[in-house]
This record gives sequence, C-alpha cells and structure tokens, in this order.
Amino acid sequence: MKKEQTYFDVIVIGTGISGLYTALSLDEKLNVLIISKGKVDNCNTIRAEGGMAASVGKEDSPLLHAKDTIAAGGELNDTQVVNIFTNEVLERIRELENMGFKFDRDESGNYILGLEGFHSVRRILHYDGDKIGKGIFKFLFSLIQQKKNIKILEHAYLNDLFVDENKKYCGVQILKNNELHVLSSKILVLASGGYAGIFEKSTNDPFVIGDISAIAYKAGAIFADLEFVQFHPTVLFKEGFEPFLISEAVRGEGAILLNSKGDRFMKNYHLKGELASRDIVSKAIYEEMKKQKNQNIYLDMSIIGKEKIKKLFPNIYENCKIRGIDVTKDKILIHPAAHYTMGGIKTNIYGETSINGIFAVGEVSCNGLHGANRLASNSLPEALVFGKRIAQKINMEEFDRKREVAIQKSLPAKLESKIAFPDKEEIKKDNWKYLSIERNGKNLTNYKNYLEPYFVEALNLDTNENSSIYSYIILSYLLTTSALLREESRGSHFRLDFPTAVENFRKSICLKRSDDPKCAIPIISYIERR
Repeated sequence: MKKEQTYFDVIVIGTGISGLYTALSLDEKLNVLIISKGKVDNCNTIRAEGGMAASVGKEDSPLLHAKDTIAAGGELNDTQVVNIFTNEVLERIRELENMGFKFDRDESGNYILGLEGFHSVRRILHYDGDKIGKGIFKFLFSLIQQKKNIKILEHAYLNDLFVDENKKYCGVQILKNNELHVLSSKILVLASGGYAGIFEKSTNDPFVIGDISAIAYKAGAIFADLEFVQFHPTVLFKEGFEPFLISEAVRGEGAILLNSKGDRFMKNYHLKGELASRDIVSKAIYEEMKKQKNQNIYLDMSIIGKEKIKKLFPNIYENCKIRGIDVTKDKILIHPAAHYTMGGIKTNIYGETSINGIFAVGEVSCNGLHGANRLASNSLPEALVFGKRIAQKINMEEFDRKREVAIQKSLPAKLESKIAFPDKEEIKKDNWKYLSIERNGKNLTNYKNYLEPYFVEALNLDTNENSSIYSYIILSYLLTTSALLREESRGSHFRLDFPTAVENFRKSICLKRSDDPKCAIPIISYIERR
C-alpha cells in the first residue's frame, strides 16, 4: 500500500477463503485493499481438512443436501438461505474448476467423494486427501497476487470502524507499526472468522479471536444466534504442540471412538454412531468422560488400513507422527474443542449487515444457513456462495472516485480503564467452564453478573491489539446473554436445566447495542424460523 493512499473502493478484513474469494469476484475496476491482522496465512482456512460439501454425485441433489443441512441445524435454519446455498454451490464448484482448481478424482475422472457426519450420501469434495484448506488458500492467494487492483496489507489491526450520523459506514482506523491510520472506503467487507478462539480449548488460529465482531457490535451491528458454538469432537492435544483437529472424514471411512475401557460407545447415544452430527458426538464424548470418571477417550483410525490412511489422510498422518503417534497402529487420545461459531453478524442473502455499507461473509456472519449446528464441510462452500453474492451486489454499486468518503469522527483519545480487567487466559478458562458443551441457568446467570461491569466498561474503551481482553469480555457477555435466554436444548446448545427442544424456541435470538449511549444492556429481538 502506498503511504499516501487512504481511499479504497472496497476494504476487506480477513485473508481466509471468504475474504480472498470475495475480493477475486469483485469488478477489476474497483480499488480493493485486503487487511490481515497477522501474516496473510493467519486464518482458519489453512487448517481445514474435511472438504467442500456439494451435491455432485449421481445419488445426490440440492434438495437432499438442504434436507441434511436443516436436520443437522436443529431446524433453526433459514430455509431460503439453505436452498440458495445448496443450489448455487454447484455453480461455484464449476467456477473454481474453470479457474484451475483441481478436486481429487479417480482414474476414471470421477470425483472422490467422502462421507461425514449426518450426510445421507457421499458428497464431500477433497483436495490432495485432507489438504483442502491449504490447497484452496494457496490457489486463491496466487490469483490475488496477479490482480493489479487488489493490495494486501499484513500485520495491520482493525482498531475501529466509523459510522456517520446517518448510520452509514465511512471508514476504518487501523493500527500498524504502533501507529494509527485512518482509511476510508465506500464498502467494508468483514471476513475475519468467528469467536471460538475465546475458549480455553479451541481449534482456531491464535489470531482468530472474534475481535472484529466486538468492534462491529460496538458500531451498532445486529448479531444473531451467538449461543450456538460448535465443539468438534476429535481434537488432539499434546503438550508442546498446537491443538490438532482430526477430521470427521476419518470416521466417514470407518474410524471408531473408544472409551477408557476400550469399548465403542457411540451407538449408545445415536443410531448413526460415529457418524452422528458433531453436537451429538461431542455431547456423547462428554457424557462418556463423566461415566468413566476420566477424560480418556480414543479415536482408532487403524482399522481404515495403512495404505488408505496415507492416501486419504496424509496431513493427519504426518501431523500425528510429529506428535509421536502412528495412526496406522496407535489410538489417538482426543478431546472436544470449540471449533466453529454458527452465530455472528446478522446478514441478508446478499451479505448486507444492519449497517449501510458493511457486508459480512463466512464465519463472522450469520445468515441462517447453519441453524443451531453446522453440517460438516458446509463452511468452505458457504464462503464461495455468499462471497460471490456479496461481490455481485457490490459490483452494481456506483463509485464516486472524485472525492474520498468524509470521516467526521476524529481519532479518539486513549481511554484508560477505571477497573482492573481479568486476564485473557482466565476468561478463556471461564468460558470453557460455563459456556462449553453443557450449560445451566444458575451458572449462566452468575457468569453474566460477573461479566457485566467489565462489559459496560469495555464498550467505552479502544478495542486495540494490546487490549483484546475487551473483545473477549464483549463476546463472552453476549454469548452468555443469548445462552441464558434460550431455555431449551437445540443443536450445539445444551442446557442441563432445559434438556429438550421446545417448539416455541424455533427462533433466532438477536442482540444489538442500544442507541442510547447511557444504556449498555443489549436490545433483544427474535426471528421466527417456523
């Protein structure tokens, strides 16, 4: 980025598949800046192992894909969004292939399709076995580098975003090299990932902690479904190493779960056994840990066979080997971890948020696709479908390059906290204790009351790189508020005091900051999903 350049037609926050694909789909006449908090590859896309779900098989259809998505989502999905997704994903897959991306095929040229939890048929497209994330990132980034209209700014932190008196977006404040800079643009696209990183046990990249979501909330964006956090059931934790997710795809090929006694247990919890949806498997593992009075749950891949493991899961094989585990013969000690967030900034079918000029795409957004629990391998293709829709919407806009968008708000004075905030690691541990797989009203109430004074204070403080505790507090409080309001169990949200789904709760809970600066309590509203 040229030092003197402060105006762009479109600014994109995030360098995962959502941000890169959206930027690539924009008209080449538009001047685009992509901002990454860390390096360009500090994103969750890199870590994706499963694949992309699409009804490309002969026995499959968009209708069946939609049915599975809604079943996994606890029937809290927006059916219009689901149908758009399952139909348009086929176009996006073809488009990717026309651009040069190559999904795995057999010797006859047919797709090698995988099976994952709650899918009725094999429909998971792969790249180089289990390297879909790395493959799609490298492919899209290589195309970005060829675009003269797109610039990438690394190691730049979004510190604030500006909304004028008409509630229209007009620019951002970024922190780079310990200096604050103001950039203006007509359009802002948020593609920064979810908030699963606020938990002690998480599969997220360390840079993906939901801080952009906190900033958007402070700016007035409406949020939905924040209580729905997906806990991936099979994550390998080993001291000295980052947590490593073991893809659900291994269970699709026959891998089994065993308790501390060496017994299979999943059939005791669901007819689909190991291929039940992620929320069910994670809950079953949690229950089995309590029954056995220890946390020793194992994943056994060995029955898949050595050659098949090396062919289909080379990334898992190598990463486990680095950690001293030979998955062709050793059992893997696993534990559930926060993996994905279904909730986020509320958007329509074109990715538009409640703030004029701001779009959101991917995990940072909530368009109703996933409902109460995401169907496996729907996240990467979601980015393609709705990234394309956002770009198409933006491409129809008129851009006046004769003048920059005026930013009326001056740089804020640095505000110091009046109270001592807890440590980030403390909050992450508390989130795991009170907001993970099992929740109850008493603990939620107590935790909400504990967080509230910090939440009120955090709303008035700069959410900057060095004080991301404010983001942790804001998101933890909002999640707790939504979880307390949902007096039922549905999808990834399980209440011990309300253990069943309730028909009256087939609705999304929405939260928004009050327009009254003196009121810190969120405004609550609902969207019926019947």
